[in-house]
Amino acid sequence: LSSLSLGEYVRKDTSTWIDVTVTNTGDEAWPANGTLAEGPFVNLSYRWLDRDGRLVLEGGRVAFPEPVGPGDAVSMRLLLQAPVEPGVYTLALGPVQEGVQWFSGEPQVIEVR
Repeated sequence: LSSLSLGEYVRKDTSTWIDVTVTNTGDEAWPANGTLAEGPFVNLSYRWLDRDGRLVLEGGRVAFPEPVGPGDAVSMRLLLQAPVEPGVYTLALGPVQEGVQWFSGEPQVIEVR
């Protein structure tokens, strides 16, 4: 994740469109076909975690428009839903290969007011 258009806080229980740029820093292409179809595809999503690292909310998916090769960067828009309760959360946003794994990224601590 190389850029994220999000401030230091978000309003509780709101949805906000954010712009993100994701770069494949791995050695293999991420399979994608522009849809959220069943299969081994990689999509963009997010998770909100509480201070203890417990999952509070897992977001919807956005499909990459085509396979993302090593070193390739893709800019996308994502509808981010904030947690219902105010507090300080960790936002982990990045690629997920469905049924396999979340790709590691640099999580951000965001205040929800």
